[in-house]
Amino acid sequence: MRRKSFSTKLFITVVIFIVAAVPTTIASFLYYRSERNTITEQAKEYEVRILRDMQIDFEQLQSQLEMIQYEVTSQFVSLGMGKIDANNLQTGEIEKIHILESQLQSIRRTSTGLNNIYVIGKNDKEAVFGSTYRFYKRVLLAEEYLQAEYTSSREWSVVPDHPVSYLTSKIEKEYKQNCFSFVIGLANLDGDELFEYLLQVDINSEYLYSIIHNIKLNEKDSIVVLDKGGEIIDWVGTEEDVESLMRENTMDMQGSLGDIDIRRKGDVMLSGTYVPELQMYVYKISHPFAGVAEKQLYKQVLLLMAVSLVVAVIAATKVASSFMRPFEQIIQGTMHAIEDVSGLQPVSIQSRSSYIQKMEEHFNILIDRINQLIKDMLRKETEKRNLEMRMLQAQINPHFLYNTLNSVKWMALMKKEPEIAQSITSLVSLLEYCCKDTSALVPLEEEIKFLEEYIQIQKLRDVDKNIDVTFEIDDDTRDLKIVKLSLQPAVENAFIHAFTEKKADAGIHVRSYRKEGKLILEIQDNGVGFDAKMVKKNMTGIGTRNVDDRIKLTFGEEFGQSIESEIGLGTKVIIEQPVIENDYGNN
Repeated sequence: MRRKSFSTKLFITVVIFIVAAVPTTIASFLYYRSERNTITEQAKEYEVRILRDMQIDFEQLQSQLEMIQYEVTSQFVSLGMGKIDANNLQTGEIEKIHILESQLQSIRRTSTGLNNIYVIGKNDKEAVFGSTYRFYKRVLLAEEYLQAEYTSSREWSVVPDHPVSYLTSKIEKEYKQNCFSFVIGLANLDGDELFEYLLQVDINSEYLYSIIHNIKLNEKDSIVVLDKGGEIIDWVGTEEDVESLMRENTMDMQGSLGDIDIRRKGDVMLSGTYVPELQMYVYKISHPFAGVAEKQLYKQVLLLMAVSLVVAVIAATKVASSFMRPFEQIIQGTMHAIEDVSGLQPVSIQSRSSYIQKMEEHFNILIDRINQLIKDMLRKETEKRNLEMRMLQAQINPHFLYNTLNSVKWMALMKKEPEIAQSITSLVSLLEYCCKDTSALVPLEEEIKFLEEYIQIQKLRDVDKNIDVTFEIDDDTRDLKIVKLSLQPAVENAFIHAFTEKKADAGIHVRSYRKEGKLILEIQDNGVGFDAKMVKKNMTGIGTRNVDDRIKLTFGEEFGQSIESEIGLGTKVIIEQPVIENDYGNN
């Protein structure tokens, strides 16, 4: 019997160990994969960040070039340099040349990485001016890239890394060495497509390469710079990485200008972007899993597996010795609780095991919570039905009111009271507009129709005043969206306060038009008006303040309602809203 018991216990221990060890091994493997993916994603984010920083540096370079173009062009035009014949200088023209060259020297001294600036007259070999006196004009004009026809003052032509052969100073040649030349049209004197004067900015190649080399974070990274034709211009790193990159279809990596493409090839990460300012491709080869990161990950995984297996052995031994009997007890108690038709009842196992007693206690707590959740669900369902009934009643009440008013209208028509019938029709339209449509924004056309119905009722109410209301609505504003009920309060104030006494030419004028990208609504009367100092006090009225607050909450503080008034001359209410041609505001 003892041998059989030992075998059973050993069998259970082995089974539990396997059940615990297999998920542990799988979890360790998944952890390893997850950590590698995490390292990859972090590396991608870091690569994107440093490449974005490089793009920002070149965007600043582009801004610097545009500022230089603006300053030189302004000085060139203001001095009238295009009218100067460099072969036959007149009085005062030499001074203008000195002013221009001084401006070029000042720009060179205050700009980062800039070698020299040249203003080049293509048709006049003497009309070449620079930020340095140490250069050969004819050698510069003989450069191959200046033989092309320049027809744009917006797009820079980039001449990549080339030697500065036109400098006369050996010191400058040795110090500045190669440069990138940026050439653009400066002045078109004949009005044709060709520019007679060009602007050339030379920027030190080492300075530009230093911006690119900054993305190389460690000695294992490699950087390759290619021109549009795929030829290598510059590279740093290992030849193995460069050869690996050239085997890739690098041109296929690029999307739109400024995009950053990142690909992982095994443990190697390739990232690349096109730099439009240099008209070049910059690629980086990095090794995120090399060195310390990979070793630390292996150690973590091995430690995790070792700890998990030890825990699995201990757990299997403990569980095998005490699991079966208490397990049967709790199954029986649980089944009894579930089979009770009166609902979930507390479990009563009556076990001496402290573990089973704790399990019984927590299981009964869970049963109490389930019962409470069932009660809460039934209560919420009842509340939901009651709410649906109240909503149905709320829909019935306006429907009953509309039907009643329509019945009164037909009674008025039968009694030959068309004015009363028309007023009731207008009132029904007002109620439908206010109650049925819950949109925050409505077309101006609908708001005008609502206002016309409202004016019909007001005229019936103030028949003795004989107030004439006119509209001046631009056709291109009728379909624009405005805040609902934004015109009515101003018209109502005009009817009530503007004409306290009968006036022969009493009138209210409603106008809409566009101005500077805004929709302007004006409600103007020729009534009694009021002191301008009281305008702010008048804005405290519920209707007026409500309109101003709703406009500001919907569109921002730069929009809203303002009032202009003068005693004896009338009042003008001005509403400013943005031009809205869709229903985005109703969302």
